[in-house]
Parts: sequence; structure tokens; C-alpha cells
Amino acid sequence: MEFAVHYDPTGVDDPTGGDLYDWFTLPDGTAHITVVDALGHGLTSTRTALTVTHAVRTLVLECHPLETIVERTDQVLTPFDRNLMATVLLARLNPVNGELRLANGSHLPALLIRSDGTGSYLEVRGRGIGYPKPGSQHVLSTTLAFGEPGLWLRLDIGWAWPAAKEEPLCLSD
Repeated sequence: MEFAVHYDPTGVDDPTGGDLYDWFTLPDGTAHITVVDALGHGLTSTRTALTVTHAVRTLVLECHPLETIVERTDQVLTPFDRNLMATVLLARLNPVNGELRLANGSHLPALLIRSDGTGSYLEVRGRGIGYPKPGSQHVLSTTLAFGEPGLWLRLDIGWAWPAAKEEPLCLSD
């Protein structure tokens, strides 16, 4: 499994922002990916996105269930910053069998590109951190077939299992 990332800052005056991603391998070999889009611009939103990303990583490593992480992140962070707002998309991919699980907190949906060139959004409803009633309403589970060109997690992040050579943001395996 390979990842490809492209980050394009909003402008020269704001070389950084609230769009952030994190990925790591869990002890069972499953890849966990977090995509965060924090409200605001510049360094303030970067700080917020880093705070959210670190809180999510901690909760994941503490073995909280995927369906509770968005809500739990809100519970941990908002007492310290009532103005904090961020959307979050969480993905877990088992590289052995292609099992994919998604949880969402107000983020744009993941886009699955199939080998025949068709695509579909993988919709999971939920509310982000700092929103009223935060949390993912459910966890979407599906299986990626071997040879699928990729799963795109927006904020200019391309994620493929395995990656296709034709896709500009994906790497081939």
C-alpha cells in the first residue's frame, strides 16, 4: 500500500493553514488515516489542526472504537477552546483484505475510483469538532477490490490500494 500527498497552500501570505493529515500503522497492520480541516487561516488554524490530529492519534492508540473518536475528540478539546471548530474524516484500511472503514465529522466524503473509471462518494454523515452534537452517525464499511485505482481523501490527498499508474497523485506499487 502506498500513499501520495499533495499540499497546495492558499497563498504566499498564508503558506500554511488548517488542512492537515496524519497516517500510521496500527499494531494489527491496519493503516489509520486522519484528515482534518480546521476553521480559519494561517498559523492559528494550523495549530488547531495539529491539536485535533494529536488528540485523534492519542484516542486511536488508546484503542477507542472508530465510531466514538470524533465525539470523544470534541469532549477532550472543547473545554480548553470553545472556539475550536474542525471537520474530520477517519479511515482505516486493512492492506491484506482491502477492508475499509470510514467515520466522519462534517468532512467532505471520500471518493472511490474503480478500475473501470467510475467513481462514487463514500458518504458518512456526522458533525465535526466544535459543532453541536459532534460525532460520526455510523461507520461505513466496504471492501476495496485489488486493482482499484484509489481512494481519494480530500484536501488534496490521494490514497490508493494499490495505486494506479494513471493517477497523477497516486504512486504505483
